[in-house]
Amino acid sequence: MVAPTMDGVVALDLARRPTVRNCDVTEENFPTMTLRFSQLLSTAMAVALIAPVGLKFNESVTLSQPTSPVATSYYLSLGDSLAQGFQPGFNNRAETLYGYSNQVVTDLKSQRHFILENFGCGGETSGWMLTANSCAVHNRSLNSAYVQGETPMESVLRFIARHRGHIGLITLIIGINDYVTNTPLSQTVTNIEQICAELRHAVGSGVPIIGLDYDDPHLAQWLQGPSQHAAVAASVQQVEAVTDPALQSAYVPSHATFVDVAKAFQTFVPLTTTVTLAPYGTIPVAVARICVYTWACSIDNPHPTTAGYSAMALLIASAYRQITHLPTPLTRIPAIKHA
Repeated sequence: MVAPTMDGVVALDLARRPTVRNCDVTEENFPTMTLRFSQLLSTAMAVALIAPVGLKFNESVTLSQPTSPVATSYYLSLGDSLAQGFQPGFNNRAETLYGYSNQVVTDLKSQRHFILENFGCGGETSGWMLTANSCAVHNRSLNSAYVQGETPMESVLRFIARHRGHIGLITLIIGINDYVTNTPLSQTVTNIEQICAELRHAVGSGVPIIGLDYDDPHLAQWLQGPSQHAAVAASVQQVEAVTDPALQSAYVPSHATFVDVAKAFQTFVPLTTTVTLAPYGTIPVAVARICVYTWACSIDNPHPTTAGYSAMALLIASAYRQITHLPTPLTRIPAIKHA
C-alpha cells in the first residue's frame, strides 16, 4: 500500500526509522510515505505539524530534569491502538514499531535515552483501562508488561512502582473507542481524570504526562460526494466545539500537558479551503490531511500512516522539550513549492 501524495514538496524527516525488533516488517511491505502539500498551504500552516501547536501547559507545575542530558529512563505509552502504533497491512501484527511512541524515542535520543514500555491496547476504552481484566494478548504491544488478572492501570502502576524514580515520560491517548461504544462524553472525561490522577500520584509532580486527542476520521466521508458534505461539516463542528475541549479539560486537574493533534492536523481549517491531492482532485485541506496522515481515504481505516505517526511524534517531542526546558534542535522548515 502506498500513501497518497500532495502537490508541492514538504518534507518531514521519515528516514529516521527505528530498528525493527521481533516484527515481520520489511522494506518491501513498508509503505512509501512521501509528504506533499499544496501551494495553498502557507509555511506557517505547514510548520504547525512540527511546531508546538495546540500545546496547553499548566504553569503551576515545576518539572525536574535528570542530572545527565542523556539519562536513561522509561517512557510509558498508554492508550488504545494509536499508542500501539497500529497500521493495517503489517501481517496483522498489532504493533508496527513505526508508531508515534517508537518515533518519540528516536526524536529525543540525542537529549534523553528513553526505554519505551508500550502499554497500548487495541480497542481500549477509558473505562476498560480502569476495570478490564488486563489486555487481550492479541491486542497488546510487543513485550508489554501487562499482568493477567490485573486491570491495565494496575499493571501500569505496578510497573511504575517497580521502577520508581526512573519514569521519564508518560503519554496517553484514549477516548475514540468510548465514542464507538456509546460511552457518554462526560463519563470519558471522568475516566481520564481518574487515570491521570492515579498516574500523577504514582510518579509525582516531576514527570511529564502528555495527553493527546484525535483527528476527525469522518472527514474522509467527504470523498463520497456532496450528499455527505453537510454531515462532515457537522462532525468537525462537534469535535471542535464539544469533544476536543472536553478531552482537553480532563488533563487539567492532574497538571498534564495536552497536545491538540486535531488542530495540528488542520482538522478545523474551513472546508472551503482546498488543495489538489491525487487521486482525489481538489478537496478541503482538512480532508487532504486525513488522506495523507491516515488510511481513512485509501482503505477506509482511520489509523495513522507512518507519516501521521511521525507528525504526532514531533508534536510530543516538542511538548516534552518545552516542559523540561530542553533546547529545541534546528528543524528543517518545510519548503512550499509554488506552481
